[in-house]
Amino acid sequence: MGQQTSGASEHALLGTLGRDRAYGRIAADITDQILSGTLPEGQRAPSASELASAYGVSVTTAQKGIDLLRTRAMVLTRPGRGTYVLEGSREREARRRREAFPGAYVLPALREAARLGISKRGHRPTRQERSDPAAPMTASNEHQARTRPAL
Repeated sequence: MGQQTSGASEHALLGTLGRDRAYGRIAADITDQILSGTLPEGQRAPSASELASAYGVSVTTAQKGIDLLRTRAMVLTRPGRGTYVLEGSREREARRRREAFPGAYVLPALREAARLGISKRGHRPTRQERSDPAAPMTASNEHQARTRPAL
């Protein structure tokens, strides 16, 4: 529970959770558990004291993580009974991430590709690559070599 997650959860889509702060990491980790099905809908989520112990933070900080999940309609706290994962929270989070994906990944990747000179066809060979027969073959100039008529 106290381990940081990796992969998709470390990306820009979770930036709004404040992952750089302890309560944001807690909220992001629990959100990842809900999304992956590790923490199923309807199941009791860890308490603030359990989270505080697992993450080495104060109960107040852990409670802020739970509060953040509550504002995102991921969990419901029942006084004296605990915090439970809300029905539909997995699908709501998946929808949020799908909607945020183009802006978080696709558009920045297209901008970077344009800066690097990568087109829809792939890598554009440099002048040196086009003129130097000893230059290593890239997918782009290999294709050109195969489709160019022999002289």
